[in-house]
Amino acid sequence: MALFYLKEDFLTGFICDIQASADERHYTPQQLAELWSLSATKIRELFENESGVLRIGEPSRRIGRALKRSYFTMRIPQSVAERVYKKLTA
Repeated sequence: MALFYLKEDFLTGFICDIQASADERHYTPQQLAELWSLSATKIRELFENESGVLRIGEPSRRIGRALKRSYFTMRIPQSVAERVYKKLTA
């Protein structure tokens, strides 16, 4: 199953088609950290604003005076990981 949606390319400013597939391999930050010999924290930083990354969870919110921090599970599609890797090695 493939999902198509429009996304503005942050480099060129043009609208482009992006294909995301549910059948595609998705990595956790820890899995990519092991493959790339980096920390999981660094992987989260690299992918936090990348389009196509799945972020599942709730944003931070206030409960009375206390601030409840956000918790997100991140899944990175293989195509997004390859795109970022090419960008880093260019």
